[in-house]
Formats: sequence, C-alpha cells, structure tokens
Amino acid sequence: MVGGLLLSQMLTLYTTPVIYIFFDRFAQHSGRARETNDDHEPEPAEGA
Repeated sequence: MVGGLLLSQMLTLYTTPVIYIFFDRFAQHSGRARETNDDHEPEPAEGA
C-alpha cells in the first residue's frame, strides 16, 4: 500500500508538469502561427 502511494505521488509529480509544459508550448506555437497569418499588415510605401 505504501509502495502504491509513493508510486502514484512520483508519477503525479513528474507527469503533471510535463503535461502543462507540453500544452503551454503548443499554445505558444499555435498563437505564434495564428498571429503571423491573421495579423499580417502590408508594409507602408516609402514617401507616403
């Protein structure tokens, strides 16, 4: 029983941060891709 508690605690302590990091990087990557596609403004012409 103690071994199961220790194992579950170790898995929780190691897997939870990995999942959060994965989703954070995915969100940053998605946001960056969306930002470059949607917010593209044309360069102003020189002398304007």
